[in-house]
Amino acid sequence: MKVLLLAILPALFFSCDRDRGIIFNGNNGQTYGIIDASINGYNWSANQGSATEFNFALTIYGSASDGSSLEIVISPYNGVGTYSANSPARITFYDADGSQYNAATGTVTVTADMVDMVQGNFSFSAYSSSQPIDMSGTFSVYFQ
Repeated sequence: MKVLLLAILPALFFSCDRDRGIIFNGNNGQTYGIIDASINGYNWSANQGSATEFNFALTIYGSASDGSSLEIVISPYNGVGTYSANSPARITFYDADGSQYNAATGTVTVTADMVDMVQGNFSFSAYSSSQPIDMSGTFSVYFQ
C-alpha cells in the first residue's frame, strides 16, 4: 500500500502544475505546431510553432523559413476564452525584412487548452513604420 501511495503522490503533484513548458514536456522536446494565417490577403504559415505557460502567462510562437515570426503573449492567462489585443494579449509579427508590427486592435481566442497543446484563432490590425497589416489565422501548437 505504501509503495502505491508513493508512486501516485508525485504524479498528482506534478500534474497540477500550471507552469507548462518548464516542467511538462508534452511532445518529447520537439518544436511542432501549426500556425496558418492571412496577411493582407496573402497566406503565411509557420514551419515551426510552440507554446509555453509560465507564471500565468501563455506564449504562442511560430516562425517561417523566410525569417518572419509571430508571437502572442496573454498575461494574465485564464484558460479558454477571448482576449483583447494590448490588454491582456500582446501580438507581435516580424516580417522577413525584420519590420516589427504590434497589434493595435484585435483578439485572440483560445478554443481548447489541453494538457499538451493549445488551439485557437486570432485576428488583428497592426502598424509599423512601413505599412499597416491585417492578419488573421489559427493555431494548434504543443507546449514545450
